[in-house]
Amino acid sequence: GGDEAAGPARTIDLAYEIFVGGVTLGKVDMSARIQGSDYKVVSSLDTAGIVNKFWQSHITASSNGSLGANKIQPGVYDASSSHAGSAKIQQVTVKFDGNGAPQVVADPPYSGANPVADEQKKGALDPTSAVLQVATGLSATAKNPCGTSARVFDGRRRYDVNFTYRNNVDVKLDNGLYAGPALLCEIKYVQVAGYKQKILAEGAKLPQMFAWMVSVPSKTDPSLHYLVPVRLWANTDFGVAAAVVSKVRLDGAPLAADRRAELPKTVR
Repeated sequence: GGDEAAGPARTIDLAYEIFVGGVTLGKVDMSARIQGSDYKVVSSLDTAGIVNKFWQSHITASSNGSLGANKIQPGVYDASSSHAGSAKIQQVTVKFDGNGAPQVVADPPYSGANPVADEQKKGALDPTSAVLQVATGLSATAKNPCGTSARVFDGRRRYDVNFTYRNNVDVKLDNGLYAGPALLCEIKYVQVAGYKQKILAEGAKLPQMFAWMVSVPSKTDPSLHYLVPVRLWANTDFGVAAAVVSKVRLDGAPLAADRRAELPKTVR
């Protein structure tokens, strides 16, 4: 690790505000650093506003591993979560070895009531590495520029996040952070294992989720591009649930606020 000969580090810094029905529920941020083939990702989630009255929560997670031309291999994932009203902090460490099933240490230990089979864990990524896979455009292809799917295991649950390209769109964020071309992607969250049977049954009825993804060339390596979700949303019984980007820095540079000049005339 940390080989300086590997060229300049690539960095990704993203922050999002989460809303439901126009009410702020919290914020999420993520920072990643890629040096050569080594990566480290750190993320946190904090609830805010009215939700804190009944479910104040703080979650931090980090992972490291190696990133190849078309493969990401997590090493170790660490997460801790605390909730107001509960004295205990839930901590989990998942060690990935690339061959067998990941090893999990949870404190306090998970109940084991809804186990995930070793076979289901193989080839899975931790949640933060899965976000990095999306953001680095690693699984994006000409046919599916949104990326394909991420198999995720967080130490307790196994789920898939599937991406489907719908079309090219011209978007404008209300907060003024971005205007210009984007990809409209549909996202499907599929529960695989580690859930109660009732939740699995309800999971089939999850609302459709969508994202506007913006493709941005890397400043340090022109052959690479980042894929930044600038807005993610789903229609729910409580109104539109949305995560809207509030900060973007790629290799130290902010996102160009207005890229509408790049749009073909037909889209404008």
